[in-house]
Amino acid sequence: MKLDLSDVTLCAADSANLALTARALQLSMERCKFAEAVLFSHERLDGDFRTVIGPKFSRASYQAFRIKPPPTVETPFALFIEWDGYVLEPRAWDPSFRAYGPAGRAHFSECLDELSATADFACNRKN
Repeated sequence: MKLDLSDVTLCAADSANLALTARALQLSMERCKFAEAVLFSHERLDGDFRTVIGPKFSRASYQAFRIKPPPTVETPFALFIEWDGYVLEPRAWDPSFRAYGPAGRAHFSECLDELSATADFACNRKN
């Protein structure tokens, strides 16, 4: 049974490793039920996710993009993954993770080694 994260939008943003990022989205969706999955990129890819086309990301623009969930995310939370950091073990999820995220809150990614391939993602709360 999939972990129910129906109040979370699964997000990935990439301009460099598109095929691997699409794979990470698919693998995460196999393990969890998200409200939606969205790829933010400069080109469209096939998959069971929505693609939002924008300019190609530079390192600086990618970092700025990750600070705040984009306005196209309509759920209270956004879970950002990367091509090398995605959901591996949904049983490691704890509902208290929703209380954490960037922008002044304690960053909980170091607690998620079992949940992701790397500890480089965060559940952002829309404010």
